[in-house]
Amino acid sequence: MAQRLTNSIIAALLLSTLVNVHAQDTIQLKEVHVDKKYKKPKLKTFLFGDKKTEVYDGLIFQMQQTYFYLIETHYGEIKAIDLNFAMFPNKPKNDKHFKSIAERTEYDVTIYRNEDGLPGTAVNNTPIRITCEAGRHWEHDISLDVSAYGLVDSSFFIKMTSVTLPEDNKCYYIPRCFGTDSKEKILAYNKTGNLVAEGRELGLMVEIKVLTQDY
Repeated sequence: MAQRLTNSIIAALLLSTLVNVHAQDTIQLKEVHVDKKYKKPKLKTFLFGDKKTEVYDGLIFQMQQTYFYLIETHYGEIKAIDLNFAMFPNKPKNDKHFKSIAERTEYDVTIYRNEDGLPGTAVNNTPIRITCEAGRHWEHDISLDVSAYGLVDSSFFIKMTSVTLPEDNKCYYIPRCFGTDSKEKILAYNKTGNLVAEGRELGLMVEIKVLTQDY
């Protein structure tokens, strides 16, 4: 009888120990809330400007100016920037030069973060050299893959500097722009670095690919 009692006590102690160990290993989960508003990021394309509002602005080339174009888009990671150029005669003698062959044209492109409406930190430390090869095509498109820079924002500046030295009476490729009702932020600097234009009603015709949840 005593032996059975002893065995029962031992069994009860072992059971109590196992229950305590199990209780210590158990993690109590709090209530989990799932945000139904979450959207999976998608790659979206946003086009700025159209042919109906196109404006030809040859000052960047004729005056050898550096332009900062403000791009305002949907918030997300900027993946690609597609630039569009059009043939433009530099100080032509007559209109026949609109049908001439455009000379090889080069620009340096740098992307800057928008800091309080002004160009801030450069995203790419080394300018991207882009080239529009000589040809009879009226338009020339160039796509820039900028995914490696990790730019996540809703606005940024594109700095474009003419590298090619123009000659009179020849055609070159210039960035296509468009007129707007609101003043797009454009900063233009001359060769000496002085600000010569700001806040013109002009925007850069461009296509932006953004990985975004804003759709």
